[in-house]
Amino acid sequence: MAGIFLAVYVGAVAFRYFPSPLELFGDANIECRQAALQEQQKTEANQKTPKPDVAINNSIKSNPKKDETGYEKNINDCLIARYTGSQVALARWLVVATFSLAAFGFWQVLISRDTARKQLCAYVQQTKSSVIKFEIGVHVEAIVTVKNTGQTPARETVFWTGITIREHPLAVMITDKPSDEIMPHASRGDLGSGSAIHSPIKTDGNLNQSQFDQIRAGAQAVYVFGGVTYRDIFDKPWFTDFCLVLRGERIVVGDSLTPYSKGNKSK
Repeated sequence: MAGIFLAVYVGAVAFRYFPSPLELFGDANIECRQAALQEQQKTEANQKTPKPDVAINNSIKSNPKKDETGYEKNINDCLIARYTGSQVALARWLVVATFSLAAFGFWQVLISRDTARKQLCAYVQQTKSSVIKFEIGVHVEAIVTVKNTGQTPARETVFWTGITIREHPLAVMITDKPSDEIMPHASRGDLGSGSAIHSPIKTDGNLNQSQFDQIRAGAQAVYVFGGVTYRDIFDKPWFTDFCLVLRGERIVVGDSLTPYSKGNKSK
């Protein structure tokens, strides 16, 4: 779409500021004949005398071809000058048009190259997360899935997750990097196109009655967070961070975690 717009824009500029070939090669013959006729009339006016003698009149009448030859010569000289100038103007017009087409072609190559790179990139993102255990007296457990939806492998993939129970909303955002305190699980290696990683994770301690009631009331929530870093086949680094939340009055096994208002980004 952008290519079509550029082509139309260049064409509009060319036809706005440069004359068309038809304008360049207009009816110059008529203009040159008029100029030659005016020149001939001017010459005759300068050569005219009050009382020309018979000999001169006879001489003029006896040489009509001489004036006709000069008249045609003036026409030819005018036509040559006009067409030479037109050729120069046309050449300039063609240079500008050629340069515009070359620039447009180069721009199209860059776009095609960028599109091809995007199509061949790996895209690893969090696709599904759900709770697999939520009851008093045991660990809260969830499973997080990340998938490479791109057409090429994701190299040097590092995937880590963490889970915690905190106030809702968060007073301080959860760190987006692994730490010894939260001890996230990590997975490393290459991830092929269409492949996925399923990472189960559980809280360090058991869920108590107070936490259970606060989560149901919405004052607290279960947060599942993590990130993925990888490189595409062009060796460009990428990352995806996510932060998911689980809370509400009715929480059952299999419920999906929803994205939190912060902490979800990718680049």
